[in-house]
Amino acid sequence: MATVKCSACGGPVEEEKALPLGSDYPGEVVHDDDGCIAKARERIDQERGVKDEVSKALRILFGQVNGSSKSGATLVRCLTASVRLEHRTLQQGLMAALKGLIENYAEFDEDLRNQDAVEWARKVKEAGRDCYLRFI
Repeated sequence: MATVKCSACGGPVEEEKALPLGSDYPGEVVHDDDGCIAKARERIDQERGVKDEVSKALRILFGQVNGSSKSGATLVRCLTASVRLEHRTLQQGLMAALKGLIENYAEFDEDLRNQDAVEWARKVKEAGRDCYLRFI
C-alpha cells in the first residue's frame, strides 16, 4: 500500500485514505482526522489573507505602471527608495520572494505582450540557479 506525506503533521498517510487540499495545493494531502484538517484549514485561511493583501498591493503597483512609459521609471525609483529604508533582513527577504516570483514567472505562458519578460525571467532563473538568499 503506497503512502504519501501529510501536509499538516508530516506523517505518512495511506494514499487511498488521504484527503487532497484542493487545486491550489497540487499533490498536498492530509490525514482524515480533525486535527490535521483543522491545521490545514488554518494554513489555507492564513495564505488567503496574505494573498488578498498581496493582490491589493499589486493592483496599486500595476496602476502605477499602466498608462505611460515614464511611470515605470518613477515606480523603480520609489520602490528603491522605500526598500532602502527597511531593515536589511527584510530587504533580503523581499529579494528572496522576488527571486521566487521570477523563477515562477519563467514558467508562465507567453504571447507577444509578455514574451520579453518571460524570456528575461528564464535567463535570470538560470543565472541565479546556485544563488541562495539566507534569512539572518
